[in-house]
Amino acid sequence: MTAATIHAADLAEDEFLYFVWKDAAGKVLGENDYFPKAYKAYELVDANITATWSDREGQAVLTLVADKPAFFATATVDVPGYFSDNALTLLPGRPVELAFVPRHGAEVTSADLAGSLKVRHLAETF
Repeated sequence: MTAATIHAADLAEDEFLYFVWKDAAGKVLGENDYFPKAYKAYELVDANITATWSDREGQAVLTLVADKPAFFATATVDVPGYFSDNALTLLPGRPVELAFVPRHGAEVTSADLAGSLKVRHLAETF
């Protein structure tokens, strides 16, 4: 087991803490971030997020890539269903894959979803 202690005072004025936890085999179990101040106290940058669709084993998969940190990034489409994750922290150089799960037994492909996709993040809200 690895444990780390990081004091909030050790973070610079414009820094945040991003952390990942894994099981003994190295599988990522979760990740999160910590901001010592309110989000609005930071000069959040306007990240450009690239979205790419693919189909894998009958399921639509969305890959998101950001050029700068993007917090609470959300993906929405105009089809009943949900993504495997949402309200994400996207970091440069770390693609994130989201599977879309349609509701009510609908069968959709990435082509069905691409036209209505909207991706937003926190810096766009203030």
